[in-house]
Amino acid sequence: MATLDIILPWEEVTVNGSRAESNGGLLEGMVLLTVNKPTKVNSITLRFLGYLDMFVESEGWINSTIAQHDWSFFKATENKPQVLAPGCYRYPFTMQLPGNTPESVHCQNGIISYGFVATVERSLFSFNLVKKKRICIKRNLIGGKLELMDPVISAGAARGKLEYFFNLPSGCFLPGQDIPVTLRMVPNSKYSLESINTSLIEVRKFALPCRGFEKQYVSEISTQKITDPICKLGEFSHTIVLPTDTRTLNPDCQTSQINILHQIQCQVILVDRNTHKREQLSISWPVIIIPSTLKDPFEPLPIYVPPPPYTMGMPPNYNTSIVA
Repeated sequence: MATLDIILPWEEVTVNGSRAESNGGLLEGMVLLTVNKPTKVNSITLRFLGYLDMFVESEGWINSTIAQHDWSFFKATENKPQVLAPGCYRYPFTMQLPGNTPESVHCQNGIISYGFVATVERSLFSFNLVKKKRICIKRNLIGGKLELMDPVISAGAARGKLEYFFNLPSGCFLPGQDIPVTLRMVPNSKYSLESINTSLIEVRKFALPCRGFEKQYVSEISTQKITDPICKLGEFSHTIVLPTDTRTLNPDCQTSQINILHQIQCQVILVDRNTHKREQLSISWPVIIIPSTLKDPFEPLPIYVPPPPYTMGMPPNYNTSIVA
């Protein structure tokens, strides 16, 4: 009996940086074929595949291949199969992922996934050996960008009527983490405050240019509302609790087919003291949600060390180069 396996040193590969700045990542592993009796083999191959599954309302789920790479470890010549003696046969493989490779995504209406398929084609009347294994490609948008971990402070005048100061402890967060939000509004004799609604908003964008399809979904993931009779403007602090369920909260991703973004949004309801009319003001700030499975997402990227300067030796002396 023969067995086939795909051995990977890790089942997750992380690429650092955005699609424009990333150097990609390295895929490597080994195909292991074990036979316990003489076995005729026509070919041994490996294929790396990337799939995109997207739901289009007018057509249903659309499936397409977005990446493919093939290895051929052995192929019989002149249609004559080779007989493998009993033993273990190892076939190592490597592949450099481009920096713009879309990361793995699994969200409502869209999936990007990757995997390997190893195949041993056997002689006629014998079953082929096939082994499949998935691999997850993750992107670390934070590595090396320490400024994203700095506190977020914003000030402005909403519609030119209300001066405000908006503060977050950082610009990036993990699922399950608490987000303390501080909003301070400068007192204004013309307005009284009715309510403040602070939310984490998730925007999911889907695109299939080949089919002319574009769709955007906006979801309110978590919210905190203050509805007590506040009346006076001032400083208000409250906490947004992020869910841990990946079906509810998706990490940020930046692919050409699926783009997921997040922002903190404050909806402020004001009441004009003279006319008693309500006005709604909106204040928002982008934040990044990091995949909880990333290892050391805040670890800086390795420092580039330039090679030593090249020094060319002196050219050989003409007289010593002459052969008598």
